[in-house]
Amino acid sequence: MKDQEIFNENKQKFKDIYQKSIEEKILNHFVFLKDETKLNKFYSEFDIDDEDKMIINMWEEIINFIYEEIFNCMFLEVSDLKQYTKIKNQFPSCFNKIIQYLIYNKKYITDKDLKDENFYVYNFPYLYPKKGYLSSIFNFFPNFNYCKSGNNNNDDNNNDELENDEETPFRKDLGNNYLIESIPEHFQLINYKIFKNHCNAILFTLNDILSEEGEEIILKDILIDTIKKKYINTNLENGKSKLLYGIQLIDEVLFYLKQTKQIIIFKINENQNLEFIKVCKNKDDIVNEDDKKIASSLLEEYNKKIKNL
Repeated sequence: MKDQEIFNENKQKFKDIYQKSIEEKILNHFVFLKDETKLNKFYSEFDIDDEDKMIINMWEEIINFIYEEIFNCMFLEVSDLKQYTKIKNQFPSCFNKIIQYLIYNKKYITDKDLKDENFYVYNFPYLYPKKGYLSSIFNFFPNFNYCKSGNNNNDDNNNDELENDEETPFRKDLGNNYLIESIPEHFQLINYKIFKNHCNAILFTLNDILSEEGEEIILKDILIDTIKKKYINTNLENGKSKLLYGIQLIDEVLFYLKQTKQIIIFKINENQNLEFIKVCKNKDDIVNEDDKKIASSLLEEYNKKIKNL
């Protein structure tokens, strides 16, 4: 037998053992799946709109268990998650529907979604009232009359309600056919709750670094480098909080914080590749001339350090 054939055979054996271990953990936690009749029924086709929501809720628990208890992770590739749900050589017949439903209800989200500006426009109406809020209402209630009539006594109440609704409870940027299209298997499927907590942790760390440096602005590269050096190791100094997920999905995190108007990412000029980060004071904050001066000064210091290396 050739070396490559031996390698492939051993690799497959390892994958089989690994898969078996995952299967055992799921079966020991969700004992009802050990019953073959219940397993077959649970893994068969079902209509999400017509069936008892208990089925989809249970699937959410199983997927959460895979993420949080088995892998302690924030994201998995769709193809991998599908493999991990295999029980007794069966895959869930409604896998795609289950994932789409969880995405629609913002339990999970793909890396592609996080990089799509429409996701923020339609799902954060408080931040994008002109673009997202009215557009999403027209999409869902096309026959409703929005012409003003009479007095405007309710306008303040409507504005208060809008400002308190920081994020919609379901995906308003997805069309009515969200259950039809398959999700590409190479997409990263991200636990949205864990991701948002990770974003908050990164923002907290950013503020901590700025406070320690006595600055209001930081180079993106320096932020990432500082996190690697000071906020990932187990033995942290000066009471620093360890970032559980380090710099995982850092580009998506920073883009999310930018689009939700918690930070501003900017360049001094278009010919300059280096980016700077500023924490927003409010959702209407902008980069002013003082910010640009600070950024220019930081860039000079950074270039001097690079030359001296």
